Amino acid sequence: MFNIFNNNKTVLPIGIDMGSDSLKMVQLARNQDKLSLVAAARAEVPADLRPNKMTRQKWFIETIREFMTVKPFKGRKVCLALPSREVFIDHIRLNCPQAQIAEKIELEAANRLPFNPQHGIIRHTVVGDIYEENETRKEVIMMAVPKKSFEYYMGILDKCKLEADKINIEPCGLISGFAPLIQKSHLKDSAYFIIDLGFGGTRILGLHGDKLSFSRNIAIGAEQICQAAHHDHDEGASESNAQASGGNTATATLKKQNTHLKAIYCNLRDEIQHCIWYHDMLFPHQPLNSLIFLGGLACQTGFCQSLAQALELPAQLADSISQVQPETLVGPHSDITNESGNYEWSLAFGLSLNKIPELGETR
Repeated sequence: MFNIFNNNKTVLPIGIDMGSDSLKMVQLARNQDKLSLVAAARAEVPADLRPNKMTRQKWFIETIREFMTVKPFKGRKVCLALPSREVFIDHIRLNCPQAQIAEKIELEAANRLPFNPQHGIIRHTVVGDIYEENETRKEVIMMAVPKKSFEYYMGILDKCKLEADKINIEPCGLISGFAPLIQKSHLKDSAYFIIDLGFGGTRILGLHGDKLSFSRNIAIGAEQICQAAHHDHDEGASESNAQASGGNTATATLKKQNTHLKAIYCNLRDEIQHCIWYHDMLFPHQPLNSLIFLGGLACQTGFCQSLAQALELPAQLADSISQVQPETLVGPHSDITNESGNYEWSLAFGLSLNKIPELGETR
């Protein structure tokens, strides 16, 4: 009898992305240097549940249980990233030996965190040596989350009878997904930004090759951009009605067209520009030379092109799902569409791939 199954295939953990607007789950399998999709599932978080953490938690539990039943996920091991909305990220400069970094960060955290460090989980990564005031300091990225937020997500996994293989943060999950692509491209020797245009916000990751050099969360995402567009539409309709009724507002309407959308676009552009300036100040001998866009809003290519032109840097769109054998992507086991531009799946993909960089433990 012939064995039609490949016994060399390794099934990887389930990557779970509990986003602001959607839940995504991905499980991959590896056969030597090839990746195949075991299962992928996605559902929109109902709009009326998004503001309330407790009702949202109940929905996550029910939906994950359903996915584990209707999709062919294997095993109970999962990798989860704590959402950026729960994580506080800050850059710190320290003048101390490597062995004292964790202690110094805990002291700094007391003055920087919006919650008591005693009630938080703190991790860090050293990104390089910086020369300041005639001495060498270490540039450190501190990442902290309240314990109650950690327990919130662990409670979801517990209710779903899932086992946490790794719990990390979104930047590390994204790096995991792109590390294999980076090593095969010109980016392995470059400095660049990954700009993750999500629903609730934008995540900026600076990388030198596949090593994290910068991280920041910006509270501007697709939700805020859509709200601005709706405001402009409503105001435009209102002024058009006034003009039709005899009001003399034609000139004013033209001047105010897309006012809110332009304002929020400019805010996002300026925030990213400040991140670029900060990075290039830290690393004057390795300035940024390109941008990579991903996330749900990356499908709006005109928006990404406009940002790249304003920031005066070459840019590209990145689809980490392209690493998976295409014939395994489509079918009843998968909610991934057979189209280019599956940019919103990057985090869940990276979590399943499970090449998450380790962070230093502070508390």
